Amino acid sequence: MAAGLHGARTIAVSADGKHVYVGGVLPPQSVVALARDATTGALSFVNCIVENGLASAGCSAVGRGMIGPTSLALSADDLSVSVASSSTSDGMAAFSRDVSTGAVTQIAGTGGCVTESGFDHFGGKEEWVWQHSFPRFVEARRAVRRWIGWYNDRHPHQALGYLSPRQYRASQLQRVA
Repeated sequence: MAAGLHGARTIAVSADGKHVYVGGVLPPQSVVALARDATTGALSFVNCIVENGLASAGCSAVGRGMIGPTSLALSADDLSVSVASSSTSDGMAAFSRDVSTGAVTQIAGTGGCVTESGFDHFGGKEEWVWQHSFPRFVEARRAVRRWIGWYNDRHPHQALGYLSPRQYRASQLQRVA
């Protein structure tokens, strides 16, 4: 039995087939790394990262940006794992991957978690991310930030009177000033 597999929803396998990564959506929300025996297919626990503030026996590391993981992917070079999340985190979490052991570690600082800026939901994020191929996480992060900028600065929303979220917020601030 492996820790962190509550509500397993998304899965990715390394290019060499030696490691499997699972995103769990039920508390504790997590990313689990498993080693896979090439001969038998048997899985064994490597490590687990649980969303900050959600305790789990067996998950020794705490991460962020993983509430409601909806999709999980390995980079083309197999050196990183990216997790797209919905719910309250609405973002992408990035992990470096130890190719020999399969263990994942969340990238430190702002590089390890890109979240929506708070003006509106990051709707369509999962679909948008899977329409593109990113050789490295830094390129994915840059593209997602551009998308969020477009979505919040220039994309008109019917519910906001066909204003962008930033325009709508500015108009609301002018009303109360």
